[in-house]
Amino acid sequence: MNILNIILKDIKEGFRSKKELALMILFPIVLIVILGTALSSAMNGDIKLGQINVLYTIQGKDNNIETSFNLLENKLKNYNVKFKETNNIEEAKKSLQNGDYACYLLTNEDNKEIKMFKNDRYHLDASFIEGILNTFVQRYNVVNEIGKHDPRMVGQILKENNKKYVNIESLNEKKEPKAIDYYGVTMTTLIIMYSSMTAAFGIVGEKNRKTSNRMIIAPITKKEIFMGKILSSVIITVIEIIIVIMFSKYVIKVNWGDNLPILLLVLFSEIVMAVSIGIGVAFLTKTEAVMNGILNAVIPVMVFLGGGYVPIDEFKNTLLTNVSNFSPIRWVNSSILNIVFTNNYEKVFPAVLINFSIAFIFLMIASMLFRKEEA
Repeated sequence: MNILNIILKDIKEGFRSKKELALMILFPIVLIVILGTALSSAMNGDIKLGQINVLYTIQGKDNNIETSFNLLENKLKNYNVKFKETNNIEEAKKSLQNGDYACYLLTNEDNKEIKMFKNDRYHLDASFIEGILNTFVQRYNVVNEIGKHDPRMVGQILKENNKKYVNIESLNEKKEPKAIDYYGVTMTTLIIMYSSMTAAFGIVGEKNRKTSNRMIIAPITKKEIFMGKILSSVIITVIEIIIVIMFSKYVIKVNWGDNLPILLLVLFSEIVMAVSIGIGVAFLTKTEAVMNGILNAVIPVMVFLGGGYVPIDEFKNTLLTNVSNFSPIRWVNSSILNIVFTNNYEKVFPAVLINFSIAFIFLMIASMLFRKEEA
């Protein structure tokens, strides 16, 4: 009951604050509209790719896949895609790491599998090839199945390159994030990080008003106070972010995809992380000025490395790309964009795990420091 009372008190105070509501709700909406409109021509889905270099190796004895690869290579000449075959797998992987190629395809005819290795520096190029490769794999599987029943038909099918034997959803501009979609996601994750300041000022505000001392001497345990502060900050931020998402989805028409529960899980983990960082920093610092300075210095760096202001891939810098992987915002943004535009969920678990791990560390620090404080 004590925890619930603290939560209700903080929620009432939070929603009475016009400054906080403006920062957490109106500010991201305005940024989404401004950036989404101003940069719409730069991210309109009609993306011109430079030359895409693809390295590949074919293992096995069947010539069908090699013939199919040659046909694929001819079809992609108009898209400025250049294929190169190699038999040295280790050297191929090194060339990929060095940034000489966007991706490396390792094909094993005996095992009927194609492995794709990507260089994050050329994320967009590699994604384009991955989409084309999905088409190629489906067509090859059809040819392979037909060949099992009538091998004489294989050669004829491979020559009839213009016919479609499967229905394929290929890459198109609707599957690429427009500026309004990209900044709809990144401005939401940006403003979540600033909820750390709201949580931090919640702790500092209680100290400045001397209400924290009154709560400590009241019949409320420190554990209840601590849990109440965390939960109230998380709940307030969740409500604010849901308002931003709903408004951006139905009014601004930001594409949030069809799986909002998973997206909300990722965003919830970021909210918990941000609140925990704010509370941790509030207990680590002795003055409001120092706390404010630390958060205002750290948040923009994390957001920049996460691609919040501009996609990191645009810089074409391997070092910057590698460093950006240390930003939890990079994982959050990537996981959400992958879910919405490529239906890829592989980064969801790492993103959630990273966020909760950081949250755990800061909450442990805050908890230990809070227990040491005297009434």
